[in-house]
Amino acid sequence: MTPPIAPLVIVSLLAIPSLTQAQCPDRATRDSVVWVGSDRVLLRVGDVWRDFRPGGYRSPDLGSDLMVALSLRDPDNGKVRLDGRVTHVWVRRDTTWTPLSVDSAWVTLDTLQVRQAGRGGPTWPVDALVDVAVEWSVGALTYCTAFPRLPIMRTM
Repeated sequence: MTPPIAPLVIVSLLAIPSLTQAQCPDRATRDSVVWVGSDRVLLRVGDVWRDFRPGGYRSPDLGSDLMVALSLRDPDNGKVRLDGRVTHVWVRRDTTWTPLSVDSAWVTLDTLQVRQAGRGGPTWPVDALVDVAVEWSVGALTYCTAFPRLPIMRTM
């Protein structure tokens, strides 16, 4: 009797090799936890926001470009033991995906998570709902994950 191959098909759909930037958002899954061997990694969107604090690089009336805070962490709040990183971030309010720049200068590694930010997004209104798509890799595998309908927050 031939063993079922469905688990292999599911794994191949989650690990997406060599996507172009335009392909990732359209092929993203909603899976944000992946297994690599016996370890798991969780991709999490912390906040989607625009900064209206005085003293920023823009006037408080205009606010900053859209930013997205991301973290790779252990789902059980243990140490992150895998080499993971965010490679691309996109946001969408209506129909068009807009790429953000991934801020590698804001990467911190501690015992609980690896944090990165996507910056330079549109100046859409606060409280608007946006979709976020993230291309990220753990080890040699690349994943595309979608986070639908997240509200844009306001930092004062």
